[in-house]
Amino acid sequence: GWLSDVGDSSFVVDQQVGLVGEPLTYTITVRQMANGPGNQAVITNTLSPWLQIDLASISGGATYDPAARQLSWSGLVGPGSSHQITYQATPQGPLPPGQIIENEVQMYDEVRDLSFSQTATSWVNAPEITATITAVPNQPLAATTLTYTVSLANVGLADSTQISTAVSLPNTFYIVTDTLASSSGTPAVGDRRLYWTGDLAMAESVTLTLVLTREMTAVPQWTAAAAFIHDQVTTSTFFSDWI
Repeated sequence: GWLSDVGDSSFVVDQQVGLVGEPLTYTITVRQMANGPGNQAVITNTLSPWLQIDLASISGGATYDPAARQLSWSGLVGPGSSHQITYQATPQGPLPPGQIIENEVQMYDEVRDLSFSQTATSWVNAPEITATITAVPNQPLAATTLTYTVSLANVGLADSTQISTAVSLPNTFYIVTDTLASSSGTPAVGDRRLYWTGDLAMAESVTLTLVLTREMTAVPQWTAAAAFIHDQVTTSTFFSDWI
């Protein structure tokens, strides 16, 4: 899709995790590159068999064919402009917990004669793990010690077991291994990473802390920490923090 003049287009769903019988909102945004000509774009969205569309919710001039289960739109998108289509669709059951719902849209770029697809993915009655990463320095600017805190929370609709988390730590810091602490689960450090495995029930959270040190330097630098989380049901998620 990135070879296309509308390659920056997107297809998203408002919730990663939902319930059977509760609507999800889907948004298709067709974006035409600024330094190219106007483009005749064609959109075809074949709905997942698990979804029932609300015809009254369709906006942006799109039409729906019930027999083919297809939402479609075509039109001219000017240089640097965009066109947006939204609708609501409801997961229909019975569906097992953790059922994935993949909704695919095909986009056609008439100028380049290119087609590509994008998928908006959600899950029914599944966990959803979020993370926050913070670093508190021992002094402003020329800090030599930072305490990193990683907080994980299950904000989804099901318990999660055997979560695996790997936090990549800044390369210019030294890990003070014996400062590692966790409110639950099993933490570990190694290979310049902080690891955690464990379970999180719905609305449950865990907090990890670890002290890192560095040598004094007069040169300002940005450092990043990134967390990769896999809950065994949904796709792996990524969170980062810069200091």
